[in-house]
Amino acid sequence: MVGVVQTGVYFFLFSRVVSFRELFHAFGVEQPSVYAGLVLFVLLCAPLDFLLGVVLNGCRAGASVRRTGSRGDHGGSPSLVQALRKLSAHNLSHLTPHPFYVFLNYSHPPLLERIRAIQALP
Repeated sequence: MVGVVQTGVYFFLFSRVVSFRELFHAFGVEQPSVYAGLVLFVLLCAPLDFLLGVVLNGCRAGASVRRTGSRGDHGGSPSLVQALRKLSAHNLSHLTPHPFYVFLNYSHPPLLERIRAIQALP
């Protein structure tokens, strides 16, 4: 649902950028067009998209931890931990990423944190 709203907001912002003639002139574009508007939109929205991505990743990571903590059905199941380790090895995941990198880019906790959370469940 968040993605649909985000897409709608981006389309609205794009429509505003395409109709803002002063922006085209500020970038030296004499003849405004949809194509030039798309390029300007991407340039101007990149910082906004980055910040929005950090916020959304934080929300998703928190929801993932809450879901893992609320499930009592696996109770620290060794098979789940083994499956996560196999998946990580197959995908060549980084087991100990820097916390700031995790904050900026991860939508779920790193593997070792997930395994600790699963093993801590009753």
